[in-house]
Amino acid sequence: MHCKIAYLKILGVLILLISHFSTAAQDANYWSSAYGPGSFFMPGGVVAYNGDSGVLFVNPALLAYSRNNAASISGTLYQIQQVTIKNGAGTSLDLKSSHGTIVPLMIAHSIPFKLKLPFSLVYAITTRPVLNYSATQRREMTDNVLNDSYSPGDEVFIGQYSLNNSSSETSFILSGGLALSDHWTVGVTLEGLMHKTDYINNAKLRALQNAGSDTILFPPVSSVEAYYQLNAWSVGGRIKGGISYRPNGHHAFGLMITSPLVNLMGSATLLADEEISDLQWIPGIPLNVLASTRQTNLKSKWKMPVSIAAGYTWDFEKGQLYLASEYFGKVDDYNVVTPRNEAFIRPDTAARNTTQMLRFHDARQAVMNFGIGCSFDLKEKIRGYVSLRTDFSYATDNLFGNRDGYKVNVSDINIYHAQIGANLLKKKFNLRAGLLLSYGKSNDYQQVVNFDDPKDSNVLLGTPGKTSATTFTVAALVSYLYNF
Repeated sequence: MHCKIAYLKILGVLILLISHFSTAAQDANYWSSAYGPGSFFMPGGVVAYNGDSGVLFVNPALLAYSRNNAASISGTLYQIQQVTIKNGAGTSLDLKSSHGTIVPLMIAHSIPFKLKLPFSLVYAITTRPVLNYSATQRREMTDNVLNDSYSPGDEVFIGQYSLNNSSSETSFILSGGLALSDHWTVGVTLEGLMHKTDYINNAKLRALQNAGSDTILFPPVSSVEAYYQLNAWSVGGRIKGGISYRPNGHHAFGLMITSPLVNLMGSATLLADEEISDLQWIPGIPLNVLASTRQTNLKSKWKMPVSIAAGYTWDFEKGQLYLASEYFGKVDDYNVVTPRNEAFIRPDTAARNTTQMLRFHDARQAVMNFGIGCSFDLKEKIRGYVSLRTDFSYATDNLFGNRDGYKVNVSDINIYHAQIGANLLKKKFNLRAGLLLSYGKSNDYQQVVNFDDPKDSNVLLGTPGKTSATTFTVAALVSYLYNF
């Protein structure tokens, strides 16, 4: 009976420790890609109609209007993205991630067919860097951290925290668009999507005990360490259907429905290590705990909800106005990776709690985004583009039944994007270049640790509260299309 009570106490401490590191950047948004329905700068960013010769459209029905045998490559010449969590680990201890990248985003080839009804086929590969977040923080101070019953006076405290979360998506696309009449076109897209995640969450917290004698060269150390690493990939498929209607030469309407992602295969490797040494969480009862595991060949799956997009295009004398919106459905709490129910707490016990404690999970609320854009003639062969779009976050803690395990995303920031650029039209090619600016802020970011008030009663993690987080992106974009 006493062993059972002790085990439950240890289990309670580990759940408290792990739940603190269940973090909630730009990894929880659907419209960050330059190829979403709200973006009109890059080829393929519309739902209703587009007068240029882009070879990959979000709505596959628009492919019927593209009658050129053409190949294109589009990408980011250079992108700087910064995510800052103000006081993320305590007062004046910001968690800041900043990096620059050069990313090829799309390679596509369109082939028109001379059939009774106009038909075009496109195959493409797209890459979307969802997030590349890496931040560290440290605090060293002297304060009354441990209970005076076993360490009287102030102690030297050292706290370190690091978080690395990198995820990306690669899509293999086959699209076809068919013109049923002068006013109606339809299209279908088959997409195979690979999602990859590399996640590391690590905290080391130490307090040097006061042994009551200056003659002790190496005083005892109360320490807490939590390490969690996951490397996962998954492959899924989905289908997209679209229609476009042009009642006359000045107006066009479009509708597109994308199915949920169907998981096909996936694998993950998990490494976790939790250690508590010589810490009196309950006064008078020293706590020493070791929990450790490594699991390979775990199943991994990734979910994307059903989405419905609608668009409208209005032709005016020297350009076009675009409106688009897209609704994304809800995804209930599910495990991206479910660990096997193997031994975790050491020495080994009869109870198995690995599955719930170390799961890697996700949940999404329903969101709707809106975009507006305009293209206009600058010169005879040069057309300008400008667009604005929302990029609301689908992440919210309200969707999770409990905080056990680790969540996929880093934060939950609503982002707003602005793009501006120009297209140079020649007989054999189109060259399009422009600039992307993105900004978002949240005042409801939940701290993971707070080094302001570490105590043995809170397992040296402090008392996490709410703070603010911002994200800012600047990117130079380019697209080259060659007509054979």
